[in-house]
Amino acid sequence: MTLGDPKLPDRFWRKVKLDPDTQCWNWIGCKDPKGYGRFWYRGKNRWAHRVTKRFRRTAHHTCYNTSCVNPEHLQDVSRAKNSHFGHAPEYDSEAYKKYESYYQNHYEAQGVDAPF
Repeated sequence: MTLGDPKLPDRFWRKVKLDPDTQCWNWIGCKDPKGYGRFWYRGKNRWAHRVTKRFRRTAHHTCYNTSCVNPEHLQDVSRAKNSHFGHAPEYDSEAYKKYESYYQNHYEAQGVDAPF
């Protein structure tokens, strides 16, 4: 999916701003108190990041930016794993080190670069 993908309505993309430094697609529309974007889509008020990528479970922001809707920064994980990741790295560096180590090994095993 590229920024401005025609599968999503134009009104969605008008609420997204690309951060060239982080490659985050920042949601600048309506947000909930925790900073997650909200978007009315297909008759329901949905989290904006879940509109860009379909999830069977919980979405984890690998960039730790709750307003990011870039599907490349989102992973489909269990609620328990998402809770384990916890706060952004600057608040809980030990959890982030575990996360980074775990996923670095995971991506290396698949022969691809980790997104962090």
